This record gives sequence, C-alpha cells and structure tokens, in this order.
Amino acid sequence: FAARSPRLSSDGRVAFLACDAANSHNTCHKLMLLDLTNSTVECVVPSVVQPGLAEFPGIYCEQLPTRCWVGNTVVFASSNRSYVDLLAVDMATHTPRQLPMPADENGQRRCWSLLDANAHRLLLCASAPNSPTTVWVMDTEQLTA
Repeated sequence: FAARSPRLSSDGRVAFLACDAANSHNTCHKLMLLDLTNSTVECVVPSVVQPGLAEFPGIYCEQLPTRCWVGNTVVFASSNRSYVDLLAVDMATHTPRQLPMPADENGQRRCWSLLDANAHRLLLCASAPNSPTTVWVMDTEQLTA
C-alpha cells in the first residue's frame, strides 16, 4: 500500500493514511495505526468501496493535520459527498464519528477544517459559498459527547 501523512502521538503511536499503491490520490483512504513500541500495524478504518446513503462514506482526506491527536482520538476533515466534515476516530474502538457542527445563520451546512488541536481545544475553520469564512474554537470534551 501507499502511505502518507504520518502523525506521531505523545505515547509513541503513528496514525497515517494509506491506500492501494495504484490509487494514491483523490481516492478513499484507510486510517492505519503503527505502534512503535511493538512495531505492529493495524487498520483502524478500512476504505469504503460503495457506501449507502446513510452509511459512513469513507475517508477522503489529502493529509492529516499536523496536530490531529486528542488523547486516543484522531480528528481531521474529510470530504463527504459535496461537503467537508470533521471526523473523530477513536483509535481504541476503531470507531469513526462525524462531529455534529452548527449550520450558518441561514441554516445552511458548512465545510469544516481542523487548523490545530491540543488536549483541551480544537481550532476550526468553517466556510460556505454564501457566507464569510469563520474561525471557531471547540472544547475537546465535545469529542466524547
């Protein structure tokens, strides 16, 4: 497989994106985990071939943010049909979850990106064609809600 965007956690694990070597760009990726303490690699979120309308669409992400680890969770933006949503993946349970984010003042959905993360807060950017880009701060406690 082709690997990209390795991100080191504070406890010696590396999250990275991977896909088949023949399909490395603009395709569905797997989220992988390398444990440096025992040199094991595991697939946390497999790639999705054809999701149903209500199913998880897979990971469509060019690269993970430089600081994407929040405890045992990796947070990043991923294309989801015609939007870009924030995903939080619990690396222990292998569970991806779309974060519920607020709509704009007209009730329209926005596209989101993660600018930075630390143990307590996420720095986010929201954009939409009909409104100016805005910067948001979110408490990481909301990742477990």
